Amino acid sequence: MAKQPRWPLLAVLAGLGLSSHAAAQRAAPFPEAAATITHVAMHYAHASEPGWTPVYAGLVQAMASDVRFTVAVEAGEERDRLDALLQTLEVRRPEVFEVDVPISPWARDRALDLGGRTPVSVLTPYPDGITDDYAGDLVAAATLAERMNRVHASVSASFEGGDIVCMTRLALLGHGSLAHNTDDLGPLAARRRFEQLLQLRVAVIGRAGAPHEHLDMFLTPLGPKLVALGCPELGAALLREGYGALPAFDDWTEEAQRAVLPRYASVLRELEALGLEVVRVPILHGVEDAVLTWNNCLVERREGVVHVYMPTYRAPGFDEAAGRVFAGAGCRVHPIDASAIVGDGGAVRCLTNVVQWRPDLGRRRS
Repeated sequence: MAKQPRWPLLAVLAGLGLSSHAAAQRAAPFPEAAATITHVAMHYAHASEPGWTPVYAGLVQAMASDVRFTVAVEAGEERDRLDALLQTLEVRRPEVFEVDVPISPWARDRALDLGGRTPVSVLTPYPDGITDDYAGDLVAAATLAERMNRVHASVSASFEGGDIVCMTRLALLGHGSLAHNTDDLGPLAARRRFEQLLQLRVAVIGRAGAPHEHLDMFLTPLGPKLVALGCPELGAALLREGYGALPAFDDWTEEAQRAVLPRYASVLRELEALGLEVVRVPILHGVEDAVLTWNNCLVERREGVVHVYMPTYRAPGFDEAAGRVFAGAGCRVHPIDASAIVGDGGAVRCLTNVVQWRPDLGRRRS
């Protein structure tokens, strides 16, 4: 098992003699839409296999051949099931490792990876606030750190990766995550704690009420100062135009879209106040509070082009409308079928965690 010290990250960096500027260069998490992905981690849980399989296969086919995939699995029957599944897929196999405890399929949420640029490079929330359903995910993060010759630290903060979006000089944090860490510190000290962990300036999003408990369900970075924000008005317009069948795990109505408009308006004002340019992507909210999102993307910049690995739901009119928004922002869109997993509460970004990356220096020279 990898080491699990409860160290504040800045104390670790100070012990290494790094300045705050050097720390920011060497310890910041994956800057989405700015760096090139070289290693993706995922979790396999048999119960989620129908949705997990097309996302894994779609990503392997869509991403560059030099991207490494590693999958965590519980030992025993789960490993046998995964091995049998991989033999049926006409895509390259990932590296697989066992963790000996049940895990969820959501590789993103309980590990914050700093890319191996400091000795302490895999951070997990302190386990006191983790429910039994997700306790195994902490073991998976620590085991992967050990396999990659990194040190894992359990930090004194509560966080979920789906509520943190990192750009080149700015991290966006959902207000719910801030609230979970206020305790007796107050909101300012809690925000500074996240700046310490992330080594980036932190802006809190959703103070007047976030549209979802995870930021990445309605917000996608596309550049240093460009983000895509979900737009229920566009979703409602597509519903009116009758663009066809949608996943049936909730009811999608125009009334449900109108109900969340004030929250999106507030988030839009927050983003514009940060000096960010915002493009709007269709999104649908269900009567029972589910979300059908095209924002839950994996995003990288490779040879000067931003690649968006966008969830799709076998709903061509909606999928194509969302893809046109990303393409119009200059991105190359790779559709990934997430129709069988989104009903469980997540899509492409939720199922993946970027554990290694490299700077993108622009277009390849011929």
